[in-house]
Amino acid sequence: MRTRTSSITDELLKVRMGGTGALYATEQMIDHDYSIDSADDKRRENYIKLIKASIKNLKEFMEKFNNRDFTNFVLKLERELLKDLEEQFYYEELSDNIRHEMRAHIIFSRERLAKESNEVDTGVIDKVFRGLK
Repeated sequence: MRTRTSSITDELLKVRMGGTGALYATEQMIDHDYSIDSADDKRRENYIKLIKASIKNLKEFMEKFNNRDFTNFVLKLERELLKDLEEQFYYEELSDNIRHEMRAHIIFSRERLAKESNEVDTGVIDKVFRGLK
């Protein structure tokens, strides 16, 4: 039994389908990451509300308790919690920026792959027609 040798068209299709498949899989992972981030944003909003309410309650208790050591503790804790929130916002922004860049790169790569595939197809068709003349 003879096996069919692969043609240039077969090879082009393998490359095109491989590239398209890789881009699709990466895009799906990015979409999944967006979903996870959305759920995490909701969790973070609740965390921020809880932290702010806790700080408010501690400050009210601090004023009633009127103890220097406790006041120092509450003020230090407040600074640390607010610093933690700022760091969370910073890293969230970095994560969002990378995700947006990846999304833009996928779109660019998909468009580039389509353009290059069309150029190759046009070149192959042109050579075939020139060979027929």
